[in-house]
Amino acid sequence: MIGERYRAFLEDTLAEAHRWGPRHEGFLRRLELGTQRWLLDEAAVREAVATREGRACHELLRPVWQQGLLGHEITHWPSGPGSARAMELIYENDPLRYDLRTHYTEWLLLTRDLAHAVRSRRDLLRELLVAELNGRPGPVRVLDLAAGPCQSLREALPRIEDPRRVALRAIDTDELAQAGSRAFFQREHGLPWDFEVENALRADLGTAEYDVLYSTGLFDYLATSTLVELWGRLYRAAKPGATLILAVKDGTAFCPLFYRWAVPWSQFHIRPEADFAEARARAGLPEPESVLRDATGCVVLYVIRKEA
Repeated sequence: MIGERYRAFLEDTLAEAHRWGPRHEGFLRRLELGTQRWLLDEAAVREAVATREGRACHELLRPVWQQGLLGHEITHWPSGPGSARAMELIYENDPLRYDLRTHYTEWLLLTRDLAHAVRSRRDLLRELLVAELNGRPGPVRVLDLAAGPCQSLREALPRIEDPRRVALRAIDTDELAQAGSRAFFQREHGLPWDFEVENALRADLGTAEYDVLYSTGLFDYLATSTLVELWGRLYRAAKPGATLILAVKDGTAFCPLFYRWAVPWSQFHIRPEADFAEARARAGLPEPESVLRDATGCVVLYVIRKEA
């Protein structure tokens, strides 16, 4: 069965981790090459029966991954796929807290292409938020949809010239993530921002309410028809002159096989840029003012300005 030889490779190779110590890039590369040879090459041939065999492969490999915090999160998904906790662990990027065996399984997960993209997307959004919030005079109303841990805004906060003129509404279903954001922004920094526990698809967004609207992880998990409907609602919720920042994965810029076979993280849709252009048109959105890519090239951010 697919996965048996890969698990045997992982078990045998990780047993030698003590010889190399932590953060040995050559040893990590050995794990990457073995992943390609013993899992991904075979998985590419088996894609036609991916659902049944993929689930069996996940079960076989779960004991290897779940000893680390990220590995446990993305093989069990206690808060649902793409959880705020998974994002936090990817942002922290700290595999040194474990024994050597788990250090390398976590480091392998933390250095896959989409993990790099998550961190790079955070950086790009942080810079966009600093520019948008500092560049707007007077009060600014902000909507963060499916906010997760609000990492980009956390890092932007010291550079926002007057955060008290910002009124944030952050929506997410994850109560723990929202509680963490309340503790950080409300209690630590005294900002009366709203962290609402609600399904982003059901929340009333109103009409012409916000100056800056964004979401970074939600859109990839939505069917195209739902995506079109939500983008239309976001555009209607934007004030004249508002900025929308829409982040999506470019399905042609990364290989999804690892996420289908090694770990159960394939709930997101794989779409090329042309599909997003069609979705924007169907939603009635204007052409983007700019189209940006994160450093990995896997994530595209459409910056859209609503006509004043």
